[in-house]
Amino acid sequence: MSIRLRFAVPAACMLAAVAAAHDRIPALPLRPLRSVAVPVAGPPAALALTPGGRRLLLAAGHELYAFDAASGAPAGTLVLPGIPTALALRDARGYVALRTPAAIAVLALHPLRVLRVLRLHQGSPSGLAVTAGAHALFVEHAGTTDLEAVDPHDGRRLAVIALGTAPAQMTDNGYGRLFVSLPARNAIAVIDTRPLRLAGSIPTPGCRLPTGLAIDPVGRRLFVACGNGGVSVIDADIGFTFERLSAPAGAARGVFAFKPLPGWKGGAFFVYASTLAAVRMYAFIRYADGGQVPLPAGSAELALDPAHQRIWLALPAAHGSLTLQALGVAPSATPAAAP
Repeated sequence: MSIRLRFAVPAACMLAAVAAAHDRIPALPLRPLRSVAVPVAGPPAALALTPGGRRLLLAAGHELYAFDAASGAPAGTLVLPGIPTALALRDARGYVALRTPAAIAVLALHPLRVLRVLRLHQGSPSGLAVTAGAHALFVEHAGTTDLEAVDPHDGRRLAVIALGTAPAQMTDNGYGRLFVSLPARNAIAVIDTRPLRLAGSIPTPGCRLPTGLAIDPVGRRLFVACGNGGVSVIDADIGFTFERLSAPAGAARGVFAFKPLPGWKGGAFFVYASTLAAVRMYAFIRYADGGQVPLPAGSAELALDPAHQRIWLALPAAHGSLTLQALGVAPSATPAAAP
């Protein structure tokens, strides 16, 4: 099934709107706040804050680790009925995609426990998203070009949405649209989450191999990490790319939050193989390079904690363990004026 494009933008306008990357990339003014060793081998699978921001959840190995978001103190460990590959949270529920066997574990978050396990019709889930209202779970499967929608209560298959190419990151805007990056198509698929159908796609001019996504659901801005370098800022309603900012080349995962750091109105952060990069929001139509900071090489996961104005990273460490690292704004950093 081919994707019908419903977001048309004149080529001349797109070329005028997409700016070249800045020559000078500022440094993110961050400093380590605390570090927690997690004794688990292998890369982190997912990192997320629970709704309300009280707990930080890390999926790795065969476990789900909980930490107090304010202090970083361990708050419990849950053994999962499989190896986790993705984590999605909505309201008071958690959903963990598992491989061997292919399933989704549905969790209660307070206290943390497995409520039920939903067996999947396909194998090897690699990505997971839950819509507002939790009426459907969207599952990506490694090596396939379809998106599977399942019922979060009984695991019934609700729909199979053909994308025509392998998907990367998904992000939900909270009011009926799911965005899915399609690296091989240089596009973002748009899914109507109520009728569970493909609505169209957004082209990413000048942005090749898009992977990481972050969304501002209020301003309806979509931030797209480009495999050839840079982050495109897209009007999610009309599919118009109106700005391009600096970022490393390569695959990434992104997340957006309002007031993520002192002095920031909003920010989109992307974690790459060895870099953390940010887009700083000054207004719904004004953005700037937020800066970059190097990371240890290897797979990393990212979560934003606006309540405590810090960034959490799950990083690979030596001797078969992971490091949970909290970052905050350096004391010498002063909020910059809007450009």
